[in-house]
Amino acid sequence: MAVLTRIAAGFTFLFTSSTLKSSNERANTEVKAKASLSGNLVSGEAEFFQPRYTLNTEIKIKATGLNPNKSHGLQIHELTKDGQAAEIFNPFARKHGGPWSTERKVGDIGNIKGDEKGEGAYTISDPYIKLSGKFSVIGKIIAIHENPDDLGYGRNDESLVDGQAGKAISAGAISQIS
Repeated sequence: MAVLTRIAAGFTFLFTSSTLKSSNERANTEVKAKASLSGNLVSGEAEFFQPRYTLNTEIKIKATGLNPNKSHGLQIHELTKDGQAAEIFNPFARKHGGPWSTERKVGDIGNIKGDEKGEGAYTISDPYIKLSGKFSVIGKIIAIHENPDDLGYGRNDESLVDGQAGKAISAGAISQIS
C-alpha cells in the first residue's frame, strides 16, 4: 500500500470526479485512458479504450521488472478523499473474484505473468470497467501486486477481500486522454 499511497498523493488534485467525467455515457462516444505504472523495480503502461458506454472496455497492460515466470495480481483501487489509496474499486459491494466471475469487484482484473526476462503483457475486454459515468475508473489507481491474485478461490477470508495478492509493487493513476 505504500506505493499506492505515494502515487495517489501526487495525483489527487488532478483527478477530481467532477472534472473528469465525460459525456460518453449520454453521447455514447469513445473514451481512452492511460496509466503509467511505476515502483521500485516494476514499471509499465496501461491503456484503456471504450468505444461506446454500452460496450466492453479494452485494457492492455505491459510491464517490465516482474518476477520471471511468476504471476502478479492486477487490481484497480479507489482513492480516499485525502488522496490515500484505498481498497479495490467495489461500487456494488461484491466479494473478490476473477475477471470472468459473476461475483467480483469492478477492480478485479486478473493477473499478469512475467516471462523469463521479467516482461509481461495482459489484455482483457471487460464489461464492468467503465471510463465515464458514475462508476468510472478514471482517477482510480491501477496496481500490480507482489503475489498472484487467487481470484477468490483461496481457502480463507482474505481471498474474498483481495485475492491474497499482497502489497502493490507498481501503480499509476488512470487518466482520460480523449
